[in-house]
Amino acid sequence: MIEQNCSSCRFWKGDGDSPPVLGTCQRFPPVYTGRGDSGDYLERPCVMAFDQPTTMASEWCGEHHERPVEAGQQAKQ
Repeated sequence: MIEQNCSSCRFWKGDGDSPPVLGTCQRFPPVYTGRGDSGDYLERPCVMAFDQPTTMASEWCGEHHERPVEAGQQAKQ
């Protein structure tokens, strides 16, 4: 059985490192962060910023969905 953490979840997108350490959870739509262009909260109220939650690969939650096995990986098993 695969360990149920962010890195094995179908909704998690790693940061591009190999193996990824940080990534974003895309289970739900982005949430409003209230940041302006420079990252300061409510610096420019007319600029609305949205982000996905950033998590570490080793974290977990109660909504884990196993990542589908890709065609090339099936032959290795």
